[in-house]
Amino acid sequence: MQGWHQDSRARTEEFRNHGPRSPTTWVLVDGRDKIPNSAIEAGRDKDGHPIYAARAYYEDSIRTFEIEIDRLPLIDGRS
Repeated sequence: MQGWHQDSRARTEEFRNHGPRSPTTWVLVDGRDKIPNSAIEAGRDKDGHPIYAARAYYEDSIRTFEIEIDRLPLIDGRS
């Protein structure tokens, strides 16, 4: 996991310093960090709130999943 986490930090730093290098870029969000404006909306929950695509290192592998962030703040004041 440590190598994945270091790669994630480097990729995120590159994104923040130079912008995206492709149509989509995974960026590291630790704990309750703010979700980027460019997060990919994967759908809506039953109340119409956005659900975003995410990935995480879990049980020795990288897994994709959806995250509901109704109560988490977003960068640039988007909520």
